Amino acid sequence: MTTRSIVVDDTDPRVQYSLGWFQDHGSQDTFGTFGPPYLSTLHGTTNGSLSFAFNGIKVSVIGTIDLGTPYPIFDCFLDNNNIGKAIGALSRENNLIICEKDRLVDGPHTLTVNATASNGQTFWFDSIRYVPSASVPLINEVIYVNPLDPALQYSNGWAQYFYGTANLVNMTRTFNSSVKFPFIGSSLSWYSLFPSGFPHSPTLGTYSVDDQNPVVFSLNSLAANSNTTLYNQEFFQTARYALGPHEITVTFLGNESTAPLSLNYLIIQNGTSALDNPSTVLTIPGPTLLPSSAKGKGDSTTDKSHTQGVIGGVVGAATVVIILSIAFYFIFNRRRRHKRHEQPNEGNSTAMIQPFCQFPGRRYVPVNHFHNTSVTASTRIAAVLHSVPTPVEAAMKASITSAPPPRSLSTELQSIGMYTADGPGQTSPINSLPTSIVHPPLMQRPLSALPRIPSENRPFPVPRPTQTVIHEDSGLRIPNFMAEDSSSNTIVEMPPLYTAN
Repeated sequence: MTTRSIVVDDTDPRVQYSLGWFQDHGSQDTFGTFGPPYLSTLHGTTNGSLSFAFNGIKVSVIGTIDLGTPYPIFDCFLDNNNIGKAIGALSRENNLIICEKDRLVDGPHTLTVNATASNGQTFWFDSIRYVPSASVPLINEVIYVNPLDPALQYSNGWAQYFYGTANLVNMTRTFNSSVKFPFIGSSLSWYSLFPSGFPHSPTLGTYSVDDQNPVVFSLNSLAANSNTTLYNQEFFQTARYALGPHEITVTFLGNESTAPLSLNYLIIQNGTSALDNPSTVLTIPGPTLLPSSAKGKGDSTTDKSHTQGVIGGVVGAATVVIILSIAFYFIFNRRRRHKRHEQPNEGNSTAMIQPFCQFPGRRYVPVNHFHNTSVTASTRIAAVLHSVPTPVEAAMKASITSAPPPRSLSTELQSIGMYTADGPGQTSPINSLPTSIVHPPLMQRPLSALPRIPSENRPFPVPRPTQTVIHEDSGLRIPNFMAEDSSSNTIVEMPPLYTAN
């Protein structure tokens, strides 16, 4: 089972240096055939030491050796135990494993490197790779993945090749062969070699992250007359994506007549630290292709912050609406209760105003009955005269045995100022009234036809002639009993007729 390693660059603050070290950037990139140092940075010394503490089961020290006379002297110690050297280069090279220790007890360890050099030579330290313990978090770490990692899903057409003693690669020469690799991180770099034993014709490949449009990269390989294999060559570096799970698909567009596509290792940026500019790539005309500097899906972390801002705004607005609704509810109820206390009789405000009535037993037509403008004055008078008598009035009428003949309705109306067609040359709407109203049934019957009651049983004296008075205003009426005598007419007072207003 293969394992992944963590890469610690020489610029990492976890590496502790003694006095006598200096930093270099780029001066050693072109030396040898093993490619430039990682991130093109080195720490050099002629007499110094460094230490690094870690938790893991394997550790390797990578550096650059200045070959000459005398050879730089260095020693590697793990937990104060010398672990020896691992130098195999016979010339000046970068990316050399200068010491290594495997099968460590899983737990904390301390690595120490002591180096001295003379005659103008320098000991160069590049990086440390170690296999971490399972408890070590990988956030903000750089992950090294070898070509046999089980997460790599190769299609048909791939084969394994060994170059030297430690450079295992997976290689393809089949058109459209591919490999998929899911990873968690923010960026990925592909490293391999240009072998000397295969065709050198340049060709192309593509990579696609999260099924986005493919990005094209070039395989320039070796010069036509070169017989030297080049190692640790960066084929491409993806754009920066949001830290999280992604999947990359790499496809070979060459064939057996072109340079092959191979994989030596992958470097995954599993943090948010800044990266160098990604490698320059070519684009194929036709479908829209993303340049290497283009952002991938979810590249900017501002997408998440924007979504969180929208959600926060919605929640805040909903909270404000709920608070305002509750406040409005209490204010509305308070005003309604206050208004109810101020106007306790508001429900009776529409009660009809009743006119003064001298005879409580007599029923009058409601005032709003006359509000209709189509009702004539004669209709109103007829409605008043057609009122229902009380039991006392009925008994009075029944007790009449002899009295002056009753006056007709026309005579009654003339007494109040209204004339019929028999009047002195004037015509009144009375002629247009129905017969049942002008001559009520009771008034059409002669008094002789009414039942007689013995005089000793008569409850009331025989009524005197009456005179009807219709008032034009309301108010308390005090009858003048002293002014009335037996010879005077009985005055019947009628209340004024009100309109609805």
